Amino acid sequence: AVKAGLIAADGVASGLVRVDLEITDWIDAVVHGDAIAEDEIATKIIYPRLGQIKAKQEHKPFELERFFADHSQAQLEQLRAEMLHEFQAKLSFQSHRTLLLAGCGVGKTLAAWIWAEAQSKKYRISKVIFLYPTRGTALEGFKDYVGWAPEADAALITGTARYELEAMRENPDGRENAQKVYRTEADERLYALSFWSKRFFSATVDQFLSFMEHSYQSICLMPALVDSAVIIDEVHSFDRSMFDNLVSFLKHFDIPVLCMTATLPQSRREELEKAGLSVFPTEQDRLDLQDLQVKEEKDRYQLHLAENFDFAYEKAIEAYRQSKRVLWVVNTVDRCIAIARKLEHEHKIQALTYHSRFTLADRQQVHGSTVKAFGINIDKSAQSAIAITTQVCEMSLDLDADVLITELAPISSLVQRFGRANRHLLRDFADVYIYQLPEKMSKPYEKEELSTAREFIASLGDGKISQYRLAQGLEEFARKERHADGMAAFLTSGYFATPGSFRDTDEFTMPCILDRDLEIVKGIMAPKSQEKYRKEQYIINVPRKWAQFNNKPAWMPKYLGVAPSEKYSENRGFMTKEWQEVELD
Repeated sequence: AVKAGLIAADGVASGLVRVDLEITDWIDAVVHGDAIAEDEIATKIIYPRLGQIKAKQEHKPFELERFFADHSQAQLEQLRAEMLHEFQAKLSFQSHRTLLLAGCGVGKTLAAWIWAEAQSKKYRISKVIFLYPTRGTALEGFKDYVGWAPEADAALITGTARYELEAMRENPDGRENAQKVYRTEADERLYALSFWSKRFFSATVDQFLSFMEHSYQSICLMPALVDSAVIIDEVHSFDRSMFDNLVSFLKHFDIPVLCMTATLPQSRREELEKAGLSVFPTEQDRLDLQDLQVKEEKDRYQLHLAENFDFAYEKAIEAYRQSKRVLWVVNTVDRCIAIARKLEHEHKIQALTYHSRFTLADRQQVHGSTVKAFGINIDKSAQSAIAITTQVCEMSLDLDADVLITELAPISSLVQRFGRANRHLLRDFADVYIYQLPEKMSKPYEKEELSTAREFIASLGDGKISQYRLAQGLEEFARKERHADGMAAFLTSGYFATPGSFRDTDEFTMPCILDRDLEIVKGIMAPKSQEKYRKEQYIINVPRKWAQFNNKPAWMPKYLGVAPSEKYSENRGFMTKEWQEVELD
């Protein structure tokens, strides 16, 4: 605690000198700031989100100022009563340390803000911090919730936040709150000055919890963390290192925490319970929550065991020509690109491709196009679409496909992929086709994981299934993991503060700049440039063997390589092979 306090105080002192602030005034204004008022979360977050959802359902534009001008307090409370599900309201009565287990698409994010509102009434907190596993999901959380709060209160904290917020300003996409510009200082030593005064955060989990591995940025944010209620989304997706650090955090730091996910192996659920979280809803709770039961136990999917790739390929084309929206999820980037190119070459179908091997600027474009094509479709008027994606579609994205096609994958991944189809229950069911690849094509997954997944799929049978049945199957078949010991470098290294790795490291890819963009990036990174943050839009993660170092310019940072631009396409991404060379079955 002393070590962390010293590091944070050093960052503050350095920043105060540089921006010419008087320390006692700053402490009074920021460190001793007001607690969140009883109606603050409702007014700044919940009511605007409910209004936006209602407007979308009625196919009307939504304007924040007009919304509040047209609704009295009594009308706002009535809107809340009408739109909230029973389980969302009951979450507010749960423990200050809760694990929410509820199916995809039932409204967990809104429920989490209801829980946070309840914590602000029980405890004196001045911040709500919503943590996501990826930058993309944190950005969506900011757009849908945090971004409705006033500029002085709202913060997006990711590795690329400043670029993304500037992009929102330049391309508001019809969102009134996107007109704001949230400016933050990129210099890590000004983190405390920039963010301690904020009240509502959407961030990647690394930004706040990696202090457990001595991340300097995260340590500078600890004073905000300890004065907050924390919501941690998609905990099923955490790799082993992240989950170990999460368990350690829960065991040693007593602040209000809500963890949530649609699916969780029994062994991980037990770990979180031992770390102090209470599960909601329990089986007894479910008996009383009819609205949640209806959503989770509705036969939402029609499962088909596809014979092979060719069978799935024909079903995708057939559904597309029937004006349906087809989401096809594969396990590698190469197959993602190859299938899209095959559809384009053989059938003139312009499929979307969404994966991790784009520059940030282009990834934002394909992300937006995919979300738009597969968004909620209340009147069922959407145009036909096919998107070929990798695992990036699995988490926290509000996709609502008519047809889902997927390669066999680990059980937790499959359950999340299912959750991207018939998400809003606007049709009787969505067709789901699962096909298996030869054992030699099992990567990036272990053969044992896929073997267990085959047993899981066989247990479901060939027919209609619900989200709840999937969750039951996950608990039954998921393999057990070792339990975390509850320790982390922050707790065991004494006065040493050597940074460790919050996530399991991925040595397969590395960040690069395409050779065509080198001169642009050089100008952006010039010593007196005020736009160095814009270099993020040109960074792309490519397989390490494609990163070039021999002719790397001297001005480039050590962590960046150079990638050949002839392998890159703005709408397909970085391709390591010609599409005809990629094995698809």
